Amino acid sequence: MIFKKPRYISYKKFTDKKGYLIPFEALVKKNKRENMLPIKIKRIFFSSGKKRYFRGNHAHKKCSQFLICLNGVIKVETIHKKEKNIFNLSAKNKRALLLPPMVWNRIFFIKDNSLLGVICDYKYDNKNEYINSFEKFVELSNK
Repeated sequence: MIFKKPRYISYKKFTDKKGYLIPFEALVKKNKRENMLPIKIKRIFFSSGKKRYFRGNHAHKKCSQFLICLNGVIKVETIHKKEKNIFNLSAKNKRALLLPPMVWNRIFFIKDNSLLGVICDYKYDNKNEYINSFEKFVELSNK
């Protein structure tokens, strides 16, 4: 699935008295099922942060990401083609966030013990893949 700008993706969450379960399946081209991952999995990681700080503060050249709040509340600020947006993720709602390549992002952990799960379609390559300078991001975005 190709997407051009950040957007929410709804998912099904199964809850009972013991807790909840959120299953995701790999992208299947022929059958459209619920909770299909919109990207091919190359890497998965988890991130947490302290309440008054932010993480991210970078963009990716090729990597698309699927962000899901596993615990707490998380705010994601994005800049894409000069458009600024704020996305709110919560473990209680049923929305994840798709980030395509070339989106500047900053991630704020609003509540203590918030946990973010990230599924990527590109391997970790800090040297060649990450854009850590906002000025460089603007320069590359304008090309």
